[in-house]
Amino acid sequence: MRRNGRNIFLLVLISMGVITLLSVLYYRHDAVERASALTSERLSDSAKERSLTLKAKIDGQFAVLDTFAESISPSEYADKQVMLARMTSLLHTSSFLHIGFVKADGHGYLNNGRDVYVGDRGYFRKAILGQHAVEKILSGKIEKQPRFIIAVPLKVDSHTVGIIYGSYNDRMLRDLL
Repeated sequence: MRRNGRNIFLLVLISMGVITLLSVLYYRHDAVERASALTSERLSDSAKERSLTLKAKIDGQFAVLDTFAESISPSEYADKQVMLARMTSLLHTSSFLHIGFVKADGHGYLNNGRDVYVGDRGYFRKAILGQHAVEKILSGKIEKQPRFIIAVPLKVDSHTVGIIYGSYNDRMLRDLL
C-alpha cells in the first residue's frame, strides 16, 4: 500500500511538472508572439515615418529646382555662361552634388561646364513631358558612380524647352534622412 501511495504521489508530481512545463512553454510562446507583433508594428511605423520624411525632403528639393527653373528667362537659358553662373550659385546654396541643364534634344551640361547627353535616361523623358522625376542611376555619365537624380521641366511660355536636374550620391541621400 505504501508502494501504491508512493506511485500515485510520483504520478501526481510528474503530472504537475508536465502541466507546469506546458504552461510555461505556452506563455513563453505567447509572449514571443506578442513581442514579435509589437516589433513588427514598430518597424513598420518607423519605415512609414522614414518614407514620409524622405518624400517631404525630396518634395523640398523639387521646390528648389522648380523655383530655379521658373526664374530662368529665355535669354538666360540660351546663354551657357549665364546658366553656368546661375547653376553654380544654386549649387552653393543647395545640397546637390551637381546641377544640370539639358535642352529638349537631350544634350546639356553640368554646373562645372562638362557636356552631357541624358536623352536616353528615364528622368529626362519624364521631365521633358512636364513632370517631376526621381531616378536612381547605377552609373553616372561622367563619374561612373551611382546617383540619385531629381529633375523638373524648364518651361518657357508654357512649353517645355528642357530640364533642370540635381544629383546626389548615396551618402548625400542617406544624409537627407
